[in-house]
Amino acid sequence: MARDIQQIVEKQVAVWREEQRLGAGQQTREQSDVLVISYATGSNGAAIGDRVAGRLGLLHHDHEIVEHIASTAKVHLQTVESLDKHVQSRIDESIAALFTERNFDRSDYLRLLGRTVVALFEHGPCVISGHGAVHFVPRRHALTARLTAPVEVRARRLAAKRNIDLDRARRDLHRADSEQAAFHRRFFGADVNDPDHYDLIVDTAWLDEAAVAALLAQAYRLRFQAPGSGE
Repeated sequence: MARDIQQIVEKQVAVWREEQRLGAGQQTREQSDVLVISYATGSNGAAIGDRVAGRLGLLHHDHEIVEHIASTAKVHLQTVESLDKHVQSRIDESIAALFTERNFDRSDYLRLLGRTVVALFEHGPCVISGHGAVHFVPRRHALTARLTAPVEVRARRLAAKRNIDLDRARRDLHRADSEQAAFHRRFFGADVNDPDHYDLIVDTAWLDEAAVAALLAQAYRLRFQAPGSGE
């Protein structure tokens, strides 16, 4: 999938360059309609993104975005994964070393992230999850959704997934939530839990993955597709 993203981005960059050469503005082209999912750790967001993409017949881009950035910047995937988690946090000794590899720093990460997300969005309809994508895609062309669940529900899921005790899961969850909130606040001046950013906020504690995927798929169809074009 990372290779697919690279091809999409390269193709879209070529389109942008040709438009610039011809003096054509982006507003002259029809924009794509995408589903953008922001999800809290432990809310089953990645799996739900896969399911809804399957229902809609679209590609789902999530972790592959990070892989593409690592490949483009020619740095280790671990470096970009760490930036993706910690770029929003204070720079202390434990992560400062990550920024020294080939002088790859936070500004590089955000520049590549923005270019990647916008290229995916402009290439065609798709599902994009996480990575602050909700702030890159114009709302008129995006159905935006936030997936969450009560802390204890998410902690139990995390404990089961990572095979750790519940106290450890709660601590990991608190750190993940804090980092995600700080990322949105610092670089987008936004509260990740602000309902104004989303068309839908779904509590995944009471609906299984298939039901949430069906809900999002139907909402996407109602928003963007012609009447009667559903399943």
